[in-house]
Amino acid sequence: MIDFKYHVTALVAIFLALGIGMLIGSQTLGNEFIGSQQEALINRLEGDFQQLRIQNGLTQSQLAAANEEADTYQEICRQMMPALIKNKLENYRVVVVQTNSNQKNSLNEIINPLELAGAQVDAVISLANDFSLAHVSSSLTLPETDAEKPIMELLGEAILFGDENGIMSDFAEEGMINISGVTGNSIDAVILVGGSDRESEEQVKNLDLILADFFIRKDVKVIGVESSSVSYSYIPYYNQNGHSKLMATVDNIDDITGQISLIYSILGAKGDFGVKETAKSLMPDLLQMDW
Repeated sequence: MIDFKYHVTALVAIFLALGIGMLIGSQTLGNEFIGSQQEALINRLEGDFQQLRIQNGLTQSQLAAANEEADTYQEICRQMMPALIKNKLENYRVVVVQTNSNQKNSLNEIINPLELAGAQVDAVISLANDFSLAHVSSSLTLPETDAEKPIMELLGEAILFGDENGIMSDFAEEGMINISGVTGNSIDAVILVGGSDRESEEQVKNLDLILADFFIRKDVKVIGVESSSVSYSYIPYYNQNGHSKLMATVDNIDDITGQISLIYSILGAKGDFGVKETAKSLMPDLLQMDW
């Protein structure tokens, strides 16, 4: 793609150099010679400007055409999605856990397709942007039997078995989480909503991966999702230490294809789906699977 601003700046600099050169040259050469050279150079520069205008116009036209094609593709997928996912998750119960609310994921982009697929979304839990394990740990009073457990594992137990120890209530009182719905029911899947607008390696390891490990050990499917536009992707961490074989990931949950991939991942599709470098394919191979 042509960097139009760069070329304009370069040509302006050439004009400036031309002016300075003419001023110096006029002192040693005749005005007729200077005038002919000036005219030739100006004509060439005007030709360059015209060429840049044409090329920039083509680039803008190509971009507009590509955007129109993408919009058409999205509309086709939107119309096809109900036929692909409606009632596919009937009798499935899921919980959505957003581990970093300071990012661009919209929970509606997750909940709406889940409900269209017939899933029961038991609870939606969002951790605060400033969620601090150190702060939460110091403010909790835990039974001796739980004192050595990671905080996020205790949260996993509260999601799976109910909040008997009051850990989620304590989190909520401290302003560390927001929860809607109920916990303690038998669930089929947990959707971890990750991605961030800044580097978050420690947060991913201490929050997301501990939760994922807990649910995997309890034979609950785990699907890690994020928006295609997040600045800092969690997917590489979800794939560490063998997690890629145990949980599916979707890196474009803001896209219709990503939402379809989420539904089929809950049904059992394994893989890394989406549009980023970490994705192995855009979507599960629906034609090769008996759903």
